[in-house]
Amino acid sequence: MRARFAAVVPALALLGLAGCQCDACAVDGDSADAQAAGFVNETCPIGGEAISVSAGAADYKGNKVGFCCPGCEGGWNEMAEAKKDEFIAKAIASNG
Repeated sequence: MRARFAAVVPALALLGLAGCQCDACAVDGDSADAQAAGFVNETCPIGGEAISVSAGAADYKGNKVGFCCPGCEGGWNEMAEAKKDEFIAKAIASNG
């Protein structure tokens, strides 16, 4: 049992580091499109990829947050408020 667990944990960790791997990911984002659409960010807070204008968005404290694929919105919804605030602050600073 321990050997199986020891093999599974590193595999799951690698998947988490690989970024967004959803099949629906059709990254069509560029910074001009993202800003024109009113997104505060250029990269996905979950997958780290360029956002796709068609992948959906979340409104958070008056900011429109974009994602690289539709599946990332669930990760955003599960993220702690402090992490969301940190992400928004960094996104605004990089746009400045």
